[in-house]
Amino acid sequence: MSSKITDEKFDEIRLEKIKHHLESLIEKGKPRFYEIYVDNLKVVEKTDDLNQFDDYKIYVDGKTKMLKLLLYSSCESSPRNDKFFFTFQPDDDKKSLGEIEIKQKIDDAINEVKEQIKIQNLEKELLETQEELEEAHEYIEKLQDSIEKISNAKIDDSRQIKFGQVATLAIEELIKRNPAILNNIPLIGSLSGILNEPKIDSGSTSTQGNATFQESKEEGLNATFANELTIMFSEQEFDKIVQLINLLYHDKTKINTVLELVNQ
Repeated sequence: MSSKITDEKFDEIRLEKIKHHLESLIEKGKPRFYEIYVDNLKVVEKTDDLNQFDDYKIYVDGKTKMLKLLLYSSCESSPRNDKFFFTFQPDDDKKSLGEIEIKQKIDDAINEVKEQIKIQNLEKELLETQEELEEAHEYIEKLQDSIEKISNAKIDDSRQIKFGQVATLAIEELIKRNPAILNNIPLIGSLSGILNEPKIDSGSTSTQGNATFQESKEEGLNATFANELTIMFSEQEFDKIVQLINLLYHDKTKINTVLELVNQ
């Protein structure tokens, strides 16, 4: 592959663009080596360090005729290079170096390159965001399909847990620990007397049948209590009531506070 040779009039803006091109290559992990000559004097040795790029300026004066820039590949030992020859017209160096107006043009060119790089980065981020959104949509569709399958699935009645059954399980232990709570529930208050009835103690003659009967009776009352609660409250209200009871169970000091708030 042959090297490229470019001949053009010296333009500091043009050199700045080449410099920023080299910077972008460094950011991409593909640095290129370069050399700079001023009238055949090598003023910048072969390097990929852009901090030395502007060293040529101190050698340019009113007698300068040519500036040569050699761009090599990313391999330092490679002899292949692209050549840029920048020729000077009389007083070109004075017009291109040190004048405020030209410096402004250079700054504008630099800002333009930076804006282009920023736009490229934004476009890359936008593309990545779009890919993430597409993945999220696919995941949501999978979830919706799973929910639809579960909703349409036929579940055996023996395995189906209904709201009333959940309520029974939730308060069963509570009633056993404090049967007196039934006194405060309308339509169920009379059941508290049954739960508070002393069990018949027949000593060693007690039978397993009596214990089973007592347990069955308590389970029936628990279920009745749970069913009454499910009638009195919606499912959402019941969930909150169970949460409240659970909190009061773990911190009984707040019972009086809750009662005072409710009475107010």
